[in-house]
Amino acid sequence: MVWERDHGRCGYCGNHVRGTRGLDYSVQHRRRRGAGGTRREDANLPSNLIILCGSGTTKCHGRIEQNRAFAAANGWRVLD
Repeated sequence: MVWERDHGRCGYCGNHVRGTRGLDYSVQHRRRRGAGGTRREDANLPSNLIILCGSGTTKCHGRIEQNRAFAAANGWRVLD
């Protein structure tokens, strides 16, 4: 559902994503799972997921992880 909703594009830069999931692109949880997200019923709903280029340390996914306030201000991250 998330792939179809986002048309296979990165939610940050808008480029088409290809390759290996977890390396070339990620399906990111907007609300961190480590902050109790896995206990929430909405943790894996499409509204909490976004496709991003790269891994947690590279490309767009890395930018969001390194700039959490900026990501939250733009809807890519939900702060707890």
